[in-house]
Amino acid sequence: MPLTTDAVRLVFSELAHAAGIEITMTPHSLRHAFATKLLDATGDLAVVQDMLGHSSPTTTRIYAQVSSKRMREADRAAFGSHAADN
Repeated sequence: MPLTTDAVRLVFSELAHAAGIEITMTPHSLRHAFATKLLDATGDLAVVQDMLGHSSPTTTRIYAQVSSKRMREADRAAFGSHAADN
């Protein structure tokens, strides 16, 4: 089978089904998850941009979302440990 986008999507679908995973997972969603995890681990958008091969950080921001955990940590760092509780 040629390695086309549809072929990769089909393999993902079959593997997810075989593993009992009920969420929709595609190569594209995996790319988003990779970018977000990398941004969360490094805090460095330039690293994520280079690893994804993007020429523009604007494109990278579409893929790499700041995790809610990272936002809570930033909130606590800026406003104190009880700021998120109010």
